[in-house]
Amino acid sequence: MDGGIWANNPAAVAVTEAVGVLGVAPQVIEVLSVGTTTEPFHVPKRKASAGRLSWLRPGLKLLMQAQEAGSAGLAHAITEHTRRLVRINETTAPGRFELDGSAGIDELKSLGHRAATRAEKEVGPRFLDEPVSAFLPHHHP
Repeated sequence: MDGGIWANNPAAVAVTEAVGVLGVAPQVIEVLSVGTTTEPFHVPKRKASAGRLSWLRPGLKLLMQAQEAGSAGLAHAITEHTRRLVRINETTAPGRFELDGSAGIDELKSLGHRAATRAEKEVGPRFLDEPVSAFLPHHHP
């Protein structure tokens, strides 16, 4: 499984590594989680000719959305529900964009710009305005 399946939203992975591997106290962790759009879950009416695998596409979408929501929930719980997780992810119409498609690039750029503008007052001071110390990799013995 690649990260797009088991870590579609890697917030829980990041928080778990910070706490469990790097020894960072959950109370000081700040998470900025930026998604790549989401869409409301929808299962279209089955057609008689759709066959047995007609559930496959909606089922995969449901699994990915469940992982994304679960990851955000776990990260929120680990950081002790202190509003330290900021999630930015635009909701789009079902089927509007394809995972590997290039149609709609201009619209996606506009969605990103709009999301950034809405989040600017919260994201800027918390994540962008102050320099951070250099990352030093943790080496296991």
